[in-house]
Amino acid sequence: MHFPVSLSEIRHVIRRRKRVRFRYLRQEVTADFYILGQAWKTSAYVVHAWCVEPEEGWRLLRYAMIQNMESAGEMEGPRPDFDPYHRDIQIIDTLAYPGLPRRGA
Repeated sequence: MHFPVSLSEIRHVIRRRKRVRFRYLRQEVTADFYILGQAWKTSAYVVHAWCVEPEEGWRLLRYAMIQNMESAGEMEGPRPDFDPYHRDIQIIDTLAYPGLPRRGA
């Protein structure tokens, strides 16, 4: 069974800097959420996340497709390659590390 995740749950995870495990497009994913925002083209809510599993790397996830989210520990701290100005996000709703300067600034 698939359980949707609320925006308030996503905001809570970002503010508390928690690592989470969830289902996304038929995959089990473990990730650290850095930004909740709205996409440029569609205004849909998206999450910019550092994914640990199944593959390590940055991903832009569509909020509406995140299901069955559960805690998986704490974030390890801000990644040195994190840029709070993602080019595909027009409006930032929640940011994990609001005081970080832009990469290369």
